[in-house]
Amino acid sequence: MILFNAFIYIFSCSAELSFRFDWWGQSEITFYISDADRPFFGKETAVIVMNHRNSAEHLFCFAIAERLGLLRTFKAFCADYIKYIPTAGWSLFFNECIFLKRSYEKDRGLIVKQLEELQTYPGIFWLLFYCEGTRFTAERYQTSMEVARSKGLPELKHHLLPRTKGFTLCARVGRKYIQAFYDLEYHFDNGRPEPTMMDLLKGKAHHVHVYFRRIPMEEIPEDEEACAKYCHELYRIKVSMYYEYFERHGRFPEKTYEIPRRPHPLLVFISMSVLLALP
Repeated sequence: MILFNAFIYIFSCSAELSFRFDWWGQSEITFYISDADRPFFGKETAVIVMNHRNSAEHLFCFAIAERLGLLRTFKAFCADYIKYIPTAGWSLFFNECIFLKRSYEKDRGLIVKQLEELQTYPGIFWLLFYCEGTRFTAERYQTSMEVARSKGLPELKHHLLPRTKGFTLCARVGRKYIQAFYDLEYHFDNGRPEPTMMDLLKGKAHHVHVYFRRIPMEEIPEDEEACAKYCHELYRIKVSMYYEYFERHGRFPEKTYEIPRRPHPLLVFISMSVLLALP
Protein backbone atom coordinates (compact mmCIF):
# COMPACT_ATOMS: atom_id res chain seq x y z
CA MET A 1 0.00 0.00 0.00
CA ILE A 2 2.86 2.39 0.82
CA LEU A 3 4.46 1.76 -2.57
CA PHE A 4 1.11 2.20 -4.29
CA ASN A 5 0.53 5.53 -2.54
CA ALA A 6 4.05 6.66 -3.43
CA PHE A 7 3.37 5.76 -7.07
CA ILE A 8 0.17 7.81 -7.10
CA TYR A 9 2.01 10.73 -5.49
CA ILE A 10 4.85 10.64 -8.00
CA PHE A 11 2.54 10.55 -11.00
CA SER A 12 0.26 13.25 -9.62
CA CYS A 13 3.10 15.74 -9.03
CA SER A 14 4.68 15.10 -12.43
CA ALA A 15 1.30 15.25 -14.12
CA GLU A 16 0.62 18.58 -12.41
CA LEU A 17 3.74 20.07 -14.00
CA SER A 18 2.83 18.60 -17.38
CA PHE A 19 -0.69 20.03 -16.95
CA ARG A 20 0.74 23.51 -16.47
CA PHE A 21 2.47 23.39 -19.85
CA ASP A 22 0.02 21.40 -21.96
CA TRP A 23 -3.39 22.37 -20.61
CA TRP A 24 -3.17 25.43 -18.37
CA GLY A 25 -1.08 27.41 -20.84
CA GLN A 26 -2.06 25.55 -24.04
CA SER A 27 1.59 25.66 -25.09
CA GLU A 28 2.63 23.80 -28.22
CA ILE A 29 5.45 21.37 -28.97
CA THR A 30 6.64 20.66 -32.52
CA PHE A 31 8.78 17.53 -32.81
CA TYR A 32 11.47 17.11 -35.47
CA ILE A 33 12.54 13.49 -36.01
CA SER A 34 13.90 11.63 -39.02
CA ASP A 35 11.88 8.82 -40.56
CA ALA A 36 14.67 6.40 -39.61
CA ASP A 37 14.55 7.39 -35.93
CA ARG A 38 10.77 7.69 -35.60
CA PRO A 39 10.05 3.94 -35.01
CA PHE A 40 12.35 3.92 -31.95
CA PHE A 41 11.06 7.16 -30.44
CA GLY A 42 9.62 6.57 -26.97
CA LYS A 43 9.98 2.80 -27.28
CA GLU A 44 13.42 2.15 -25.77
CA THR A 45 15.55 2.97 -22.74
CA ALA A 46 17.60 6.04 -23.63
CA VAL A 47 19.72 8.87 -22.29
CA ILE A 48 18.55 12.32 -23.43
CA VAL A 49 21.39 14.81 -23.98
CA MET A 50 19.78 18.26 -24.01
CA ASN A 51 20.98 21.85 -24.24
CA HIS A 52 20.54 23.72 -20.94
CA ARG A 53 19.39 27.31 -21.41
CA ASN A 54 16.09 27.94 -19.68
CA SER A 55 14.56 27.66 -16.21
CA ALA A 56 11.31 26.32 -17.71
CA GLU A 57 12.90 23.31 -19.42
CA HIS A 58 11.62 20.76 -16.94
CA LEU A 59 8.00 21.70 -17.62
CA PHE A 60 8.13 20.88 -21.32
CA CYS A 61 10.36 17.86 -20.63
CA PHE A 62 7.58 16.47 -18.44
CA ALA A 63 5.09 17.34 -21.20
CA ILE A 64 7.17 15.49 -23.82
CA ALA A 65 7.47 12.42 -21.60
CA GLU A 66 3.72 12.52 -20.88
CA ARG A 67 2.79 12.70 -24.57
CA LEU A 68 4.90 9.59 -25.17
CA GLY A 69 3.46 7.75 -22.17
CA LEU A 70 6.82 7.86 -20.35
CA LEU A 71 6.04 10.31 -17.56
CA ARG A 72 6.02 7.62 -14.85
CA THR A 73 9.50 6.46 -15.86
CA PHE A 74 11.10 9.81 -16.72
CA LYS A 75 14.32 10.34 -14.74
CA ALA A 76 17.05 12.95 -14.73
CA PHE A 77 20.43 13.97 -13.37
CA CYS A 78 19.60 16.90 -11.06
CA ALA A 79 21.43 19.28 -8.75
CA ASP A 80 21.33 17.96 -5.19
CA TYR A 81 19.40 20.91 -3.74
CA ILE A 82 16.40 20.23 -6.01
CA LYS A 83 15.31 17.20 -3.98
CA TYR A 84 14.54 19.50 -1.04
CA ILE A 85 12.06 21.60 -3.04
CA PRO A 86 8.56 20.77 -1.74
CA THR A 87 6.37 18.68 -4.03
CA ALA A 88 8.38 18.88 -7.29
CA GLY A 89 11.72 17.94 -5.72
CA TRP A 90 10.18 15.19 -3.64
CA SER A 91 8.49 13.80 -6.75
CA LEU A 92 11.84 13.59 -8.56
CA PHE A 93 13.43 11.94 -5.51
CA PHE A 94 10.81 9.19 -5.33
CA ASN A 95 11.06 8.72 -9.09
CA GLU A 96 14.72 7.63 -8.68
CA CYS A 97 16.36 10.67 -10.21
CA ILE A 98 20.11 11.00 -9.64
CA PHE A 99 21.03 14.02 -7.50
CA LEU A 100 24.54 15.42 -7.94
CA LYS A 101 26.75 17.77 -5.94
CA ARG A 102 28.46 18.89 -9.19
CA SER A 103 31.82 17.50 -8.12
CA TYR A 104 32.94 14.50 -10.15
CA GLU A 105 35.07 13.16 -7.31
CA LYS A 106 32.05 13.19 -4.96
CA ASP A 107 29.47 12.11 -7.53
CA ARG A 108 31.28 9.33 -9.40
CA GLY A 109 30.47 6.55 -6.93
CA LEU A 110 26.84 7.62 -6.67
CA ILE A 111 26.42 7.76 -10.45
CA VAL A 112 27.89 4.27 -10.89
CA LYS A 113 25.76 2.84 -8.06
CA GLN A 114 22.47 4.27 -9.32
CA LEU A 115 23.14 3.48 -12.97
CA GLU A 116 23.87 -0.12 -12.01
CA GLU A 117 20.64 -0.26 -9.99
CA LEU A 118 18.68 1.01 -13.00
CA GLN A 119 19.82 -2.07 -14.92
CA THR A 120 17.09 -4.03 -13.12
CA TYR A 121 14.39 -1.39 -13.72
CA PRO A 122 11.19 -3.05 -15.02
CA GLY A 123 10.38 -1.52 -18.39
CA ILE A 124 11.86 1.27 -20.47
CA PHE A 125 12.75 4.73 -19.18
CA TRP A 126 14.35 7.99 -20.25
CA LEU A 127 17.23 9.57 -18.34
CA LEU A 128 17.76 13.31 -18.93
CA PHE A 129 21.40 14.41 -18.86
CA TYR A 130 22.84 17.92 -19.13
CA CYS A 131 26.44 17.62 -20.33
CA GLU A 132 26.96 21.36 -19.82
CA GLY A 133 26.50 20.87 -16.09
CA THR A 134 24.75 24.18 -15.47
CA ARG A 135 22.35 26.52 -17.22
CA PHE A 136 23.69 28.88 -19.90
CA THR A 137 24.35 32.50 -18.89
CA ALA A 138 26.58 35.12 -20.53
CA GLU A 139 29.03 35.03 -17.61
CA ARG A 140 29.24 31.24 -17.54
CA TYR A 141 29.66 31.21 -21.31
CA GLN A 142 32.71 33.50 -21.17
CA THR A 143 34.29 31.35 -18.46
CA SER A 144 33.52 28.18 -20.40
CA MET A 145 35.12 29.49 -23.60
CA GLU A 146 38.23 30.55 -21.69
CA VAL A 147 38.55 26.95 -20.53
CA ALA A 148 38.04 25.74 -24.12
CA ARG A 149 40.81 28.02 -25.41
CA SER A 150 43.20 26.96 -22.64
CA LYS A 151 42.65 23.27 -23.48
CA GLY A 152 42.68 23.69 -27.26
CA LEU A 153 39.05 22.59 -27.56
CA PRO A 154 36.56 23.94 -30.12
CA GLU A 155 34.77 27.11 -29.01
CA LEU A 156 31.00 26.81 -29.16
CA LYS A 157 28.24 29.32 -29.72
CA HIS A 158 25.05 29.37 -27.62
CA HIS A 159 26.26 26.38 -25.53
CA LEU A 160 28.69 25.82 -22.69
CA LEU A 161 31.63 23.44 -23.03
CA PRO A 162 30.37 19.90 -22.27
CA ARG A 163 31.74 18.12 -19.23
CA THR A 164 32.73 14.82 -20.72
CA LYS A 165 33.47 12.74 -17.60
CA GLY A 166 29.80 12.27 -16.79
CA PHE A 167 29.01 11.45 -20.43
CA THR A 168 31.72 8.79 -20.66
CA LEU A 169 30.78 7.29 -17.29
CA CYS A 170 27.12 7.11 -18.25
CA ALA A 171 27.97 5.45 -21.57
CA ARG A 172 30.31 2.92 -19.94
CA VAL A 173 28.06 1.83 -17.06
CA GLY A 174 24.81 1.99 -19.02
CA ARG A 175 26.10 0.16 -22.08
CA LYS A 176 24.57 -3.12 -20.88
CA TYR A 177 20.96 -1.91 -20.96
CA ILE A 178 20.68 1.54 -22.55
CA GLN A 179 19.78 1.17 -26.23
CA ALA A 180 20.57 4.70 -27.39
CA PHE A 181 21.46 8.27 -26.58
CA TYR A 182 19.18 10.97 -27.99
CA ASP A 183 20.64 14.31 -28.99
CA LEU A 184 17.87 16.75 -28.04
CA GLU A 185 18.08 20.39 -29.13
CA TYR A 186 15.25 22.79 -28.38
CA HIS A 187 14.45 26.35 -29.41
CA PHE A 188 11.53 28.68 -28.80
CA ASP A 189 10.03 30.71 -31.64
CA ASN A 190 12.42 33.27 -33.12
CA GLY A 191 11.65 36.87 -32.25
CA ARG A 192 9.96 36.09 -28.93
CA PRO A 193 11.55 36.26 -25.48
CA GLU A 194 12.17 32.87 -23.94
CA PRO A 195 9.63 32.02 -21.23
CA THR A 196 10.47 31.81 -17.57
CA MET A 197 9.15 29.19 -15.19
CA MET A 198 6.70 31.76 -13.81
CA ASP A 199 5.41 32.55 -17.32
CA LEU A 200 4.41 28.94 -17.85
CA LEU A 201 3.03 28.50 -14.34
CA LYS A 202 0.84 31.56 -14.94
CA GLY A 203 -0.54 30.00 -18.11
CA LYS A 204 1.26 32.03 -20.78
CA ALA A 205 1.30 30.05 -24.02
CA HIS A 206 4.59 29.38 -25.82
CA HIS A 207 5.74 27.27 -28.74
CA VAL A 208 8.80 25.07 -28.30
CA HIS A 209 10.52 23.28 -31.18
CA VAL A 210 12.28 20.04 -30.18
CA TYR A 211 14.75 18.17 -32.38
CA PHE A 212 15.64 14.54 -31.63
CA ARG A 213 18.50 12.58 -33.22
CA ARG A 214 18.97 8.96 -32.22
CA ILE A 215 22.52 7.74 -31.54
CA PRO A 216 22.64 3.94 -31.14
CA MET A 217 24.77 2.89 -28.18
CA GLU A 218 27.09 0.90 -30.44
CA GLU A 219 28.11 4.15 -32.19
CA ILE A 220 29.49 5.62 -28.95
CA PRO A 221 33.14 4.61 -28.42
CA GLU A 222 33.98 2.40 -25.45
CA ASP A 223 37.42 3.94 -24.99
CA GLU A 224 37.20 6.82 -22.48
CA GLU A 225 39.33 9.27 -24.45
CA ALA A 226 37.55 8.51 -27.72
CA CYS A 227 34.19 8.83 -25.96
CA ALA A 228 35.16 12.28 -24.62
CA LYS A 229 36.09 13.40 -28.15
CA TYR A 230 32.77 12.04 -29.38
CA CYS A 231 30.97 14.19 -26.80
CA HIS A 232 32.79 17.34 -27.96
CA GLU A 233 31.94 16.54 -31.57
CA LEU A 234 28.31 15.97 -30.57
CA TYR A 235 28.16 19.50 -29.18
CA ARG A 236 29.86 20.97 -32.23
CA ILE A 237 27.12 19.40 -34.34
CA LYS A 238 24.41 20.64 -31.96
CA VAL A 239 25.59 24.20 -32.54
CA SER A 240 26.45 24.25 -36.25
CA MET A 241 23.82 21.94 -37.71
CA TYR A 242 20.83 22.47 -35.42
CA TYR A 243 20.85 25.60 -33.26
CA GLU A 244 22.27 27.95 -35.89
CA TYR A 245 20.06 26.35 -38.57
CA PHE A 246 17.03 27.24 -36.45
CA GLU A 247 18.29 30.80 -35.98
CA ARG A 248 18.37 31.21 -39.78
CA HIS A 249 15.23 29.30 -40.80
CA GLY A 250 12.93 29.30 -37.77
CA ARG A 251 12.78 25.49 -37.76
CA PHE A 252 15.03 22.43 -37.45
CA PRO A 253 16.19 20.40 -40.49
CA GLU A 254 13.90 17.36 -40.26
CA LYS A 255 10.31 16.35 -40.87
CA THR A 256 7.89 17.63 -38.23
CA TYR A 257 5.61 15.46 -36.13
CA GLU A 258 2.73 16.56 -33.97
CA ILE A 259 2.30 14.27 -30.98
CA PRO A 260 -0.99 15.27 -29.33
CA ARG A 261 -1.35 16.06 -25.66
CA ARG A 262 -3.05 13.33 -23.65
CA PRO A 263 -5.92 13.90 -21.20
CA HIS A 264 -4.18 12.21 -18.24
CA PRO A 265 -2.65 15.36 -16.64
CA LEU A 266 -5.97 17.19 -16.96
CA LEU A 267 -7.81 14.31 -15.27
CA VAL A 268 -5.21 14.16 -12.49
CA PHE A 269 -5.50 17.92 -11.92
CA ILE A 270 -9.30 17.77 -11.76
CA SER A 271 -9.20 14.77 -9.41
CA MET A 272 -6.67 16.39 -7.08
CA SER A 273 -8.63 19.65 -7.08
CA VAL A 274 -11.83 17.83 -6.12
CA LEU A 275 -10.08 15.86 -3.36
CA LEU A 276 -8.49 18.99 -1.89
CA ALA A 277 -11.82 20.80 -2.00
CA LEU A 278 -13.58 18.13 0.04
CA PRO A 279 -14.12 19.01 3.72
